[in-house]
Amino acid sequence: MATCWHCHQNIVFMWSMTNEGRAIPFDPSPDSSTGTARRHTTEGPDGRTKVYAEFLTADALHTALADGDLLWTPHRTTCNAFRPHNPKPPGLEINLPTGRTGRRRKYRA
Repeated sequence: MATCWHCHQNIVFMWSMTNEGRAIPFDPSPDSSTGTARRHTTEGPDGRTKVYAEFLTADALHTALADGDLLWTPHRTTCNAFRPHNPKPPGLEINLPTGRTGRRRKYRA
């Protein structure tokens, strides 16, 4: 298990099934409410196991949720380091003036 450099939470790495040689950080435990990836383990010829992540979209994701599969959440969606510090509350509309107000001064040299 590793630690995130930004938020210092525990993470695990899984290899990408689409980009060979790329490791993706995930939260250490599966969460079916926010998870979008299915975990696959394979055993290599040398006897070592390798863990792959398959990202699910659309129908495959809905089927996995309906079947009750364990889905893993990428750490980038739960990392607190990249969230805004003071987000705008939902439903709040900010009306700022669009143009300059008042008369514009012209200065002469």
